Amino acid sequence: AEADPVPGNTRIEVLGGDMRGRARSELDAPIRVRVTDSSGTALASVRVVWSALDGGRVTGGDRTDSLGNAEATWTLGARAGAQRVLVQVGNPRFIPAATVRATAEAGPAVSLEIRGGDRQRAAAGTALATPVLVQASDSLGNPAAGTRVIAKATAGTLADTALTTDAHGVATARWTLGVRPGEQRLELGLAERKIRVTVTATARVGPLASVTIRAAAPRATGAQRLEAVAVDQHGNPVSDAMLQFSASTGALSVAQAKTDPRGVAAVNWTGPTSMRTDARITVRAGGTRIAATHVV
Repeated sequence: AEADPVPGNTRIEVLGGDMRGRARSELDAPIRVRVTDSSGTALASVRVVWSALDGGRVTGGDRTDSLGNAEATWTLGARAGAQRVLVQVGNPRFIPAATVRATAEAGPAVSLEIRGGDRQRAAAGTALATPVLVQASDSLGNPAAGTRVIAKATAGTLADTALTTDAHGVATARWTLGVRPGEQRLELGLAERKIRVTVTATARVGPLASVTIRAAAPRATGAQRLEAVAVDQHGNPVSDAMLQFSASTGALSVAQAKTDPRGVAAVNWTGPTSMRTDARITVRAGGTRIAATHVV
């Protein structure tokens, strides 16, 4: 016959403090519980059943000893975070199971993965709208918090080059692109391992910031070719900018023209037969106050 303890007169105490260990590893100390009645008297030889709820395994004695104690070894599951073991004392129909909790910690980071911010486009010399996110994981795929990540950009600047992953294993890099248009690269790597991932971004030419006008060749007896050059704030040529031309005297071949991929719009100026004063050639960017003057 099996004599189970009386439900209302049974106390199950989990012994020991905070339990934690590496995911998929055995805890350094065993799980220990003590079973007593309400007066504190040990209940010996009571049935005990152990069950791991979050993966892993637990192996322990199936009876309490003479002091009412029972213990088991617990190998944690692969998932980092809170894990549980149920300890069933006596008949489960009458006595609620006790819960033992432990924290499974991730192992050292062995991989990096880009989680956001890749392949963005922004004006040259400006910050990307979305930060670059990279996640570090251990060999089991768990996020590795507190991992050092080194960032290095081929162009532009970073708010910080030595990053640390948060509780979710994610490090955040804020990248301001370099001033030259084209593809730029950001490399992120684990500080202790030769593991690297790369993010790319495309810097485009910024808005028109200034325009200048110059003589393309020395003036001859005929028309003189003048070139207007449109650039952004970093000196990059701005294409497809509509420029308007005017002259204080003489005639222009066109009144307006768009800049080519070099940021250049050309116009021919023909002076009058006799010139008593210098001619002033003015170029303006349509819809803006940006202008320049060239004296012939």
